[in-house]
Amino acid sequence: MGLAFLSQIGKQVRKRWDKHRIKLSTPDLFTQLAESVRTIVVVPLNGHDFCDGQRFELNVCGDRINVHHNRQLVGICDEPARSLVLAANEVGGKVLGVFQEMREHSGVAEIVVCVQPEASEPTEEKSQEEHEKRYSTKSAS
Repeated sequence: MGLAFLSQIGKQVRKRWDKHRIKLSTPDLFTQLAESVRTIVVVPLNGHDFCDGQRFELNVCGDRINVHHNRQLVGICDEPARSLVLAANEVGGKVLGVFQEMREHSGVAEIVVCVQPEASEPTEEKSQEEHEKRYSTKSAS
């Protein structure tokens, strides 16, 4: 782009470029969480104090997740998301988690768990019947 072009474009376009330049220059651009990251709520046991940056081993036991730190049970998640339990079971029932924050009023901890994203389906065109069968929808006829 030349100087002549830049002088001809309007102020709005230059402002938009500057806005995106600032957005891309932010230091936390690549620290944003991926779509595959899930959060669970953990009830602390034995008076364990959760601290920033702590890492935990999460073990799936039936329909609950046990949270271990230094080989000691420090918390339990009673009702995790079914998709998280299935994803953890696919990798052996054990995943890692990182402490995010403590909920002040309820006294529970939020733990971020990173699991592999679901495998994407082939991009073939599917008929409406196949789509309805898979997702249990009804067409509005």
